[in-house]
Formats: sequence, C-alpha cells, structure tokens
Amino acid sequence: MSMTNKASPKALADRLDHAAKELGIRLFQKRKALLSAIGERPMGGLPVSENDRYIQYNELLQDPEGMAELVAKNVRAKEDGRVLVRKDFVKTINEMESQRRGGVI
Repeated sequence: MSMTNKASPKALADRLDHAAKELGIRLFQKRKALLSAIGERPMGGLPVSENDRYIQYNELLQDPEGMAELVAKNVRAKEDGRVLVRKDFVKTINEMESQRRGGVI
C-alpha cells in the first residue's frame, strides 16, 4: 500500500488519507515519465520536424482565418477582461518569427 518505508497509519481515515497521498504521488511520477518519454507532439500527436513546422508556420501566415483559429485555441479570456496566452505558444511564435526574419527580432 505504501511506497515509502514508513509504517501505515492505523485509523481508517488516516489510512485512506495516506493511500490517497501515495497514489497522487505515484500518478504524478507516472505522468511526468510519460510526458518526458513522449516529448512535444504539436500536430495531433505526430512528431513534426523543425523544417515542417517552419513550412506550416509560413502557410499559416498566409491564412488569416487559420491564424485566428490557432490564436483562439491558445488564448483564454478571464472574467475580469484579462487575456491569458500560453507561454509555449508565445515562445514558439517568437522562434518561428526569429527564424523567418533571419534571427533578428
């Protein structure tokens, strides 16, 4: 029941709480291992080369509706009017623009 060498608690409530914490830790570790094994899969779970990503980005720049859809998927509006943008989305756009402009932003 326990991954650690600590003795399990005796009371039922304590045992259940202990089991929930242990399972949470194990699930988090498994999730972390899976994410590191899978890596970044930007196109529906399929790996994409850097060159293909760059070509897709250039095609997307020519398609305003497609770009609007992409931005909508990566942006969330808060109730107070603030707009939150995913950090990895901003990083990827910056990288693509830097590559498109020859390393100058």
